[in-house]
Amino acid sequence: MKKAGKATVMLLLALVLVVLGSSMVVTYPNEYKLIRQFGEIVRVVDVPGVSFKIPFIQTSASLPKELQIYDIPRSDVITKDKKSMIADAFVLWRISDPTLFTRHLNGQVAQAQSRISASVFSSMKSVISNMDQAEIIENRNGKLALDIHGHIGNSLDGYGIQVLACPCRRRLICMRFLTSIMRNTVSAAMVSTVPAICLYLARPLSSAVLIRKMPR
Repeated sequence: MKKAGKATVMLLLALVLVVLGSSMVVTYPNEYKLIRQFGEIVRVVDVPGVSFKIPFIQTSASLPKELQIYDIPRSDVITKDKKSMIADAFVLWRISDPTLFTRHLNGQVAQAQSRISASVFSSMKSVISNMDQAEIIENRNGKLALDIHGHIGNSLDGYGIQVLACPCRRRLICMRFLTSIMRNTVSAAMVSTVPAICLYLARPLSSAVLIRKMPR
């Protein structure tokens, strides 16, 4: 009898531990916790610590809360006076609304990066296509990056994404100013002789931009 009673107590204790473990939700400072019930998000935990959910009915999933850095693929853009340049930048962003992020992007960072890339490229193309080469050089103090960021605006809010900055990389970015006609007709050997203008940041994440003309 004593052995049977002891076994029952141990079984009940194990059951309590399983239920308690299934109901606990541990949230770390660098993440959101999404609590789902039958597939629907019923709660978002954004405060670090331990919280609880209904065991076996509710489930939890994590999303990154910290600042994200995404390198935008290099792309060709054309200025207002038909000069060609290679735009190279990165984006600082974060998830601002975990519910929208999950609903529209399935909670996938890769899908978010695809949306960000399309939005940033569209904004760069729109801003630069309305500026002459001289204007771009005059705005070497970082205003160009601010204009691009301003053009992005809140276009990604509906996806639960907030873009904080879109600066150029520190490393060298060469921009060859070729007209659309030259690009189609001039040979590769002739193109290599065209002077390039190089754009780079003086400091990482700095708004100060230096532009210099390379020697022939």
